[in-house]
Amino acid sequence: MHFHEVQWSRLSSVLVCLLFSGCADSSSCGEGFEQQGNDCVPICPACNDHEQCEKTTTSAQCQCVVGYAGDPCEWSGGLQNAGFAIDESWLKTKGAAILPLAMGPSGPGIASFASSVTCNAGAVSQVVEMPSYEDAEPFVIEVTYRMENVLGVDVGYNRAFRTLRSTVLGWNTDRFCLGEAGYGGPVNFQIAAAERLPDCFTAPIGTIEVDNFEILVAESNECPPPGAVLNGDANVGEGGWVFDVESIGTGATEASLVSGVGQSGSDGARIYKPAGGDRLAGMYTQLTVPLADSLPSPALRFWWSATRDRRYYVDLGTYPGTRSAVRPLDVLESDGEPQTSTYCLPPWIHGGVADLTFTQRGGFTEDEAELVVDGVEIISDERCGNSADLLDPSFDSSPNRWPGVLVSIEEPGSGVRVLNDPARAHPPGAGLLELSYASNASRLEAQTWVWVPPSEENRGPQLVFYSNVPASPGANVFWAFGTAGAIQDLECVDEFCSGVSLTEELPPGLGWRRNAVCLPAEWAERWYRFRVAIRPSDDPFEAFEPPRTVLLDDFEVRSDESCPTL
Repeated sequence: MHFHEVQWSRLSSVLVCLLFSGCADSSSCGEGFEQQGNDCVPICPACNDHEQCEKTTTSAQCQCVVGYAGDPCEWSGGLQNAGFAIDESWLKTKGAAILPLAMGPSGPGIASFASSVTCNAGAVSQVVEMPSYEDAEPFVIEVTYRMENVLGVDVGYNRAFRTLRSTVLGWNTDRFCLGEAGYGGPVNFQIAAAERLPDCFTAPIGTIEVDNFEILVAESNECPPPGAVLNGDANVGEGGWVFDVESIGTGATEASLVSGVGQSGSDGARIYKPAGGDRLAGMYTQLTVPLADSLPSPALRFWWSATRDRRYYVDLGTYPGTRSAVRPLDVLESDGEPQTSTYCLPPWIHGGVADLTFTQRGGFTEDEAELVVDGVEIISDERCGNSADLLDPSFDSSPNRWPGVLVSIEEPGSGVRVLNDPARAHPPGAGLLELSYASNASRLEAQTWVWVPPSEENRGPQLVFYSNVPASPGANVFWAFGTAGAIQDLECVDEFCSGVSLTEELPPGLGWRRNAVCLPAEWAERWYRFRVAIRPSDDPFEAFEPPRTVLLDDFEVRSDESCPTL
């Protein structure tokens, strides 16, 4: 039936309804229409994949969803001028540049980040209208880039960020799954330096170049759906896990999925180093964290068993290799019994995709070391709360473990814990974060990531928190931005001026003390790492019995006139 015939059928039906006291059923509206109240409206046909029904008063037809075209509908959307051959498609901030004539591996066009740009959070970005996850198919982001003397390259889509894999000199291509935050409406895709070096403002040297930045259709079974973990039950024969054994060194180190070693005798993911060996191993799987709208208060839970008194690093982000930690989640230390650990997932990963990495710690070649992991899953835990700018600001998630712990020295009594203890917490709450250290040689820290808000007229972004440091701490206790390993005394130099302190000692004694820290305004609408660290003093070695503690509580992101604006 042609379109004019459908219209005439509808008009005829309406006349019949008027002359003969109304319509009794949808068939009186004519083919392709149905009765809704006193109106005959078009009926949507069954649509194919990546199509949706578009209705007017006279017709209904299936059309490709945004980003798709053709018959059948195929992906044709994504970033315009992904190879940077045309400047106008990209928004460039804080000195980032598009060089259309510069040659990259794929031809003319690169995005360029000079040293001043990486110091000042320069980025190239583009807003893309994306289909919903349900209407689309799984996508991946593929980036070709090279970097030198920087702490990584970040790709962001709305509030979810992913650090690209570290590279050797030369061009490298990284590919990762697009999380739920990258679907459904306008999405701001950007690429920029992940963090700045501690001496960025006194000796800026880092550079980044990007040759290609694309959104592609994923391969079959390449990407888990939101809320899923690739082979979280570590079943033999089902893949999902990636195992990495160092090729240089001694010892028959092993890493694989193994039958009978997991929870309740099930399969498990295992890394093993024999006594006397020095070849380390790592393993990781991939997880997709839903947006908080899809899964309120998301949390990570897994079962693990390990050799007693040995420590193992856990990282959440991008696999860092066997001897590095980029976004540390925790340090596992076994008491000889299997354990199940739960972590609230920080907001920076909500709607994103990450590698969950487990690695052995070096330095214990004389000892046997084994770690088995099983039952990795994403759950909802109301104790995690719903803060969108930083995780669990009042530390109400006890007995969950804190997801941002790094302990560098094996020392019984040292560690980081979330506690429910009204007598010790900053009033009026009950939760707190405790950093305990057993000597003046301790090296440990707690980390979190803060969403930096935009400046408001004459008020810049600020982080407020409370600390309780012993009157005689016996070790260096300080806060720091980024990945600086110690207190840095940096001065502003020319255009490389940060305008804010990068590190500062926490005040000792007098109980709970309020700390107000200016956040870097140039990092607005991005995540920024914040750390509280304990480092060795210069005094002769001294053990503390009982261990000394630093307490933290009640973090808040705000704007304040005392902080620089952009």
